[in-house]
Amino acid sequence: MVDRLASVLGVRRFTMTVFGGKLYARLGDCRTNCPRERRPSGGSSYLVCIDLEAQGRLMWKIAPEEAGWAFEGSPLVDAKGVYVAMRRSDIRPGAYVGCFDVQTGERRWRRFVCSAETPSRGTLCEITHNLLSLRRDTLFYNTNLGAVAALATQDGAIRWLTLYPRARHGSLSRPAAFRSRDLTPCVVHGGTVVVAPSDSPRIFGLDAATGQILWQTGTQVEDVVHLLGVADDRLIASGERLYWISLRLEDAGRIQHAWPDGPARPGFGRGVLAGDRVYWPGRDRIFVFDQATARLLKTIDLRPHGLEGGNLLADHGRLMVATGSALIGLGRDALEKAPSPLPLGEGPGVRAFHARKDISVSIEGNFTNGAASPPPLSKGEGLTLLHQL
Repeated sequence: MVDRLASVLGVRRFTMTVFGGKLYARLGDCRTNCPRERRPSGGSSYLVCIDLEAQGRLMWKIAPEEAGWAFEGSPLVDAKGVYVAMRRSDIRPGAYVGCFDVQTGERRWRRFVCSAETPSRGTLCEITHNLLSLRRDTLFYNTNLGAVAALATQDGAIRWLTLYPRARHGSLSRPAAFRSRDLTPCVVHGGTVVVAPSDSPRIFGLDAATGQILWQTGTQVEDVVHLLGVADDRLIASGERLYWISLRLEDAGRIQHAWPDGPARPGFGRGVLAGDRVYWPGRDRIFVFDQATARLLKTIDLRPHGLEGGNLLADHGRLMVATGSALIGLGRDALEKAPSPLPLGEGPGVRAFHARKDISVSIEGNFTNGAASPPPLSKGEGLTLLHQL
């Protein structure tokens, strides 16, 4: 996690949000906290709003109004506001939440949540990418600084703030697996807020109304870095292994299933819940599980095509795989049998995707009927290699 050449703690992450035909993203400098003598002299992070229904027209672009401030990750958006986690550089960096106008990007409010010491103790620049969660008129914020907060969307008023025990020891050169939990926004299910902080090896369940800690797992889930979602009152989480964790009152927090049982640790990227299945990537294959039984149904082998696993996304009957060098589309037929690749530009429904290091993924070409995303792959298209970098 430590970039020795740049003396930066953390990993660059790129996320985006789409709401109401608009795309919102955090761009610019990824560093969110720096010692005073190392703070960037140029531009910092900034937010953009792009109109997807007007050929990508830039609606607004905003940067922090003062030096030493940074936007954490992509914002969360509803009809009333654009909400984003913010950080203020200091020896004990401060965690804030800001709200901006949907149409103009003008700031409506900014609320202090907490401040705390980080693993670098103010000696290194840090990269963080904290994300918010929203249910009705309440924002939930896992600060990864020893606190979880609930805030009102109207004015940012803090409805509750809960502290949890932090892991205060460890090596910066060989960090524990849970230190990579930088893309773990709260998961809200029923009356429970599930939190997987990057400064604790445990997963916590909090009361959504009061913030009271209802349960916590043991440290055996310290490798968990992704909260995939909830199915049948069970949290499905992943890291080096795949876990089913009960959310039922009688045994909340208990691990019901973990795969694999043996010493193998095949996890390689973020999985996805789709229909009644769990799609989970390994280095060279995708594992498909039944959500209800945790039974392994099949694997999709990527090795014959020279491909590797990566982060998954399911939409309109297709499975997208984002690897370090390609964006791959799996059609419905490919999910039922071994996939076969098609070269870029061949076959129906192929779109060209180009990965850029500064803004992650951009899309080139026109979409059919003005759609904001490529049309789903139809049955029989198999695996389409959209772009090999």
